[in-house]
Formats: sequence, structure tokens, C-alpha cells
Amino acid sequence: MLIDLASIEKETRCPICLEIPKATKLVKKCMHRFCGACIDKALRQTGDNKCPLCCMHLPSRRETVQDPTFDALLQALYGSVDDFETAEAERLKLETNRYIVVCFMSLS
Repeated sequence: MLIDLASIEKETRCPICLEIPKATKLVKKCMHRFCGACIDKALRQTGDNKCPLCCMHLPSRRETVQDPTFDALLQALYGSVDDFETAEAERLKLETNRYIVVCFMSLS
């Protein structure tokens, strides 16, 4: 079975930073996943203990737990997350440059 990464990429991104999660944490009450650093920072900054995605109230910050199974899934899908993000950044740079050239040629 072939997996189209583009079709599942949105579901595997951290909704806060929009990158592939690092040290994924799961909000137990609503089952949303975030980068560990992103969810910790969001809960610390707001101080109201709500899920940043659905605003469900969390009794405490201990409602977030490490999710090594999801991290393993990401590793299986993307290989090295750092290598994937580097390749993705290069792809976006090339795509952006292509549009700049087309726009420049259109204006000439």
C-alpha cells in the first residue's frame, strides 16, 4: 500500500507552529496533539489551561502526556523530521522562486 504524504500531512502537523511535532504531547481530554514545547508554552502563557485548538478546559497541565507512539509513526512516515523539514523548505523556496520568475516575466 502506498501512502500519499500530502494527503495526511495536514493531520500530522502541530496546529500551533504548523511543523511536524517534536516530542509530541497529547491532550488527554480532547486527544489533540502538539509539539511538547508548543503546548507547554501555550498553557504557560495563557494561564487558563485550555486546549489551544478546541478551548476545552483542562483541570491541570498534567492533562498533557508524552505520545511516543505518535512520534514513532512520524518517524516511519517522514524518516528524520529534521531532514524532511530541510527538504520541504528547499522545495518551498524553489516553488516560490518559480512564481517570482513567472511574475517578473509577465510584467516585462
